[in-house]
Amino acid sequence: MIFRRATLNDFAEISSIGDVYGGLDYFPMLFEKYVLDPSHYAFVGEVNGRIVAFKYYHVVDDGGSIVGGGLRTHPEFRGQGVARNLGEYCAHFIMQDRPNVFDNYLITAFDTEFQRKELERNPENITLLSRRALLSLRIPAQTLKSCLATINNANPTTVERPGLASLLDETIHSPSTKLFPDQYMVVSWEPYGIMESNLREIYSEHSIVWSREAPLSKPSMLSVRTAYPCQIGVAIDVDIYGIDNDGCASHVRDALRYLLDRYPDHEGEIAVQIFTPLDVNVDLLNMPWKPGPMADHKTYILLKKNISNTGRHPAGIQQEELHRRNLHQSGCIGAIVLGVNSRTSVDKRRFVATDLFTSNYVSDTTQDA
Repeated sequence: MIFRRATLNDFAEISSIGDVYGGLDYFPMLFEKYVLDPSHYAFVGEVNGRIVAFKYYHVVDDGGSIVGGGLRTHPEFRGQGVARNLGEYCAHFIMQDRPNVFDNYLITAFDTEFQRKELERNPENITLLSRRALLSLRIPAQTLKSCLATINNANPTTVERPGLASLLDETIHSPSTKLFPDQYMVVSWEPYGIMESNLREIYSEHSIVWSREAPLSKPSMLSVRTAYPCQIGVAIDVDIYGIDNDGCASHVRDALRYLLDRYPDHEGEIAVQIFTPLDVNVDLLNMPWKPGPMADHKTYILLKKNISNTGRHPAGIQQEELHRRNLHQSGCIGAIVLGVNSRTSVDKRRFVATDLFTSNYVSDTTQDA
């Protein structure tokens, strides 16, 4: 198996791996950014020249943290260690390029029993940063349009888009603990620390609005809206921060109108994901919602893993130091050997060495069973 950096020419083949996010795959919209943006690292895994896995990483927090996402494995190769080995390769590649970045590996995940046990087992290396509520909904576009046309706009809360200078002033220079008490925010599943470089990136790529409980008060609620086409039809992620139950309905209503303005001709299904603090009561505007693709999950968590003192990469696999030493002695400096799981159809005795700096295929080696 060969692992390498992804290129724009890989788009069609990666897309053919199939739907892995319940119809909410954001990959087509962001793939070019994953490949070309210098803060992103995108990788594929190949078997006999066929792409069977993909994953990307995003460097945030002024280079101090990294976020992984977009993972997918072809159905024929799931459960065979392919994704795990791809994570191993990605980690070693990025560690060479940015040695300190894995001190803070930020992860968003559904709040499951598995994740809770991981926290209990690794309290010295995993920190729970926040836990937030999740609502996953669906509604036909025409139904949504009809409902919004008849909604009573009596709620006095005004939702407005802040200027970048005002946003930075309220969150960086005079931070409001009402909005970000944990000093982190998650935007469409990607976590960011509250710092200027992150906010500038979010502001330029997403739609941000906020509201105030009184005209001259500090913002009491902020929401980030991310609208995108997907297999379901179109979708919007609404990440809401702050505690203002009266204003929440205005944020939800404004986000839905924003989505329809972005896709005025869409006539099919619309998926809506609303993420809020646990204490916020979300007003769903008395619409005939149906459960969305993630409706089985009511909360998600933001975790920070520090793996610099564990010798393990983000997927939790021990580094193959013996193989690295053998490669070093053979002249393949900085390379790592990745083994194929014994359950895969590929010969388990075959290993592939890949140069971490050029991503070019170097050589094959064999290992005694």
